[in-house]
Amino acid sequence: MLIEWDASFETGDRKNDDIHQYIVRRLNEIWQKIGGHDDHVEMEKWILEYFNYYIRHFNDEECLMAKVKYPECQKHKKRHLEIIEQFNSILIRLDVVKSIMRDEVRGLIITISDHMKVEDRKLARFVREHRPPQ
Repeated sequence: MLIEWDASFETGDRKNDDIHQYIVRRLNEIWQKIGGHDDHVEMEKWILEYFNYYIRHFNDEECLMAKVKYPECQKHKKRHLEIIEQFNSILIRLDVVKSIMRDEVRGLIITISDHMKVEDRKLARFVREHRPPQ
């Protein structure tokens, strides 16, 4: 577990605290999944799912801040944007990793294919021509 829910997270608003507890659970879940998984497509799926949830949460918070005329609304929204940028940065890097992996796998496939077409065929021809009599 990366983050453990405790009283320092509590806002005093039960609904908001329930949402934040859910967010903490999901963060820990994603951290655990990513820690034991090398499937970048699955990682991207989990992060996007969480990102979309978080965007909705941010929108709800920003509507509430506007409604109650929260004096630090702009500062709070700026932090939301910074978090969104972090999400985007992770997603961009996952795309790069997937692209690099595709290129590397493609290279490996071509190398193996060439090896079979050239080296293995050459070896098979040699074996046929130099096979000891039985």
